[in-house]
Amino acid sequence: MLWFIRNGVYVRSMCIVQSPRAEVDVLVIGGGAAGLSLGRRIALSNSGRRVLILDGRGDYTDDRTWSFWSNASHDMRHLIRHEWRQWRFDDGASLHDHGVAGQTYQTIRGLDFYNEARRVIARNRSVELKLGVKVTGLRAAQPDGSGARVAVETSEGPLIARHVIDTRPSSGPALLFQCFAGSEIDHGGLLPFRPDVAGVMTRMRVDEHGFAFTYVLPFTTTTALVEFTRFSRRALSPLQLAQERDAELRALGIGTSLTTVIRIHATETLQALGVPANDDGSPRFEIAACIPIGRPSGNFGVAPRKPASAVTHWNTFGDRRRD
Repeated sequence: MLWFIRNGVYVRSMCIVQSPRAEVDVLVIGGGAAGLSLGRRIALSNSGRRVLILDGRGDYTDDRTWSFWSNASHDMRHLIRHEWRQWRFDDGASLHDHGVAGQTYQTIRGLDFYNEARRVIARNRSVELKLGVKVTGLRAAQPDGSGARVAVETSEGPLIARHVIDTRPSSGPALLFQCFAGSEIDHGGLLPFRPDVAGVMTRMRVDEHGFAFTYVLPFTTTTALVEFTRFSRRALSPLQLAQERDAELRALGIGTSLTTVIRIHATETLQALGVPANDDGSPRFEIAACIPIGRPSGNFGVAPRKPASAVTHWNTFGDRRRD
């Protein structure tokens, strides 16, 4: 109902506002592996349904690797970076290599998958992927003649969807957390792994933090993906995982450690790495820590260190305890 003035007299008028029609048939929240896989399948099916995929990231990076067992006949065969006919399990005392006829362990680089899915989706006018858009709210909308609908609030405004599929991971309690940190390295032939054997679970053990193992995917005789994985009852911090990954690399004969000493030479380091600065020459980025990974060019050994008692102070500087 609206009121307006005509010739100095208030006049009442009725106004009927129609509910907005459904803008999309299916809204997919999240454009990660699940969201892009679903969007890709719908695009290939040519169903004609209007599908919108929303993801908050600005762009995709080569942030992960997906590996799986499969035969040679699947529609992403052209994306396979490497495959292994055997896979290894060991607990440090004994090792077992396995293989299954007709099956290989295959890996796909994350960025290759992202780009492939985006190409397929872009070819279908009914399916759209929008990056940089966050979903902030969901609520039931008034149903129309064709059924229930969902009102969606996004960072670019509201929309209506007939169906919503939320692929975002939940952050609630879990029975176990799978925590991992890995690096792709050039080890110069130091790793004792053949390129045709994938170390899916090596150096298995159980300690106070849970069950842990090292995942080693050798791509060539000198390069590999090494990942430390732990199943724990609590989520582990990235720093702890990075330290445990580095310990695994050292145990494999590839020395590395998380260090902050590089901050002493931050200016020279940023310049040597070509990190862009502000227009006035001041640093645009700050070095928090450095993780050197690779093989040493000279002799490698344990760095000389003073005893902990010589560098530890209790409560106040200079208060040393020898016991």
